[in-house]
Amino acid sequence: MSSEISVAVNLKNKFIPTIEFGMGGTDTWSETGIHYKSKAAPFFRIGVDYNTMAKKKEKNSYLYAGLRYAFSSFKYDVSTMPAGDPIWGDVIGNPSLEDNYWGGSVPFSHLGMKGSVQWLEIVLGVKVRIYKNFNMGWSVRMKYKTSASTGEYGDPWYVPGYGKFKSNNMGITYSLIYKLPL
Repeated sequence: MSSEISVAVNLKNKFIPTIEFGMGGTDTWSETGIHYKSKAAPFFRIGVDYNTMAKKKEKNSYLYAGLRYAFSSFKYDVSTMPAGDPIWGDVIGNPSLEDNYWGGSVPFSHLGMKGSVQWLEIVLGVKVRIYKNFNMGWSVRMKYKTSASTGEYGDPWYVPGYGKFKSNNMGITYSLIYKLPL
C-alpha cells in the first residue's frame, strides 16, 4: 500500500488534467529467503482524464478514462540472512540460494542501492458526489514499465507507485475527494 495526494482541474467538465504525488515503501521476504527493503520514497504522476459523461449536465459525478506518465527514484536494500542451526548451533546458509560453482549458499547484503523507474498508466475510474463538496471514487490502473535503472547487485522487489518490479502491473486506487469551492 502507498498513500498519495492528487490535484485535478476540471476543464468544462470534459478534460481533467491531474498531478499526483505519493509515498511508498516495502519490507518483505521472498520465498527464497531474500530480504527486500525500501524506506518510504516518492513517486510522481502527471496526466489527463477524459469525462466520458461530458454531455450530461451532472458536474459532480463522472466516469472517466485517462493516461498518466509516472516516475519514481528511490533507494533499496537486498540481503539474505544465514539461518542458525538449532541442533549444532552453527550458522548454516540458505538452501534456496545454493552456489553451484563454489558449493554452499552465499549470504549477501547490498544496502543503499539506487533505482529509478518510469512507466505509463491507462486509467479507468468513477467519481461520485456523496455530500456537498465531498466525493469518493475508485480507479483501475494498468501500469506499463518504459525504462528502469537499478543497482549493480540486484533489482528491487517493489517500486513506489508502480508495484512489483518484474512485470507490468494492475493497481486499484480508492479516493476520498474534497472539491474546493472556487
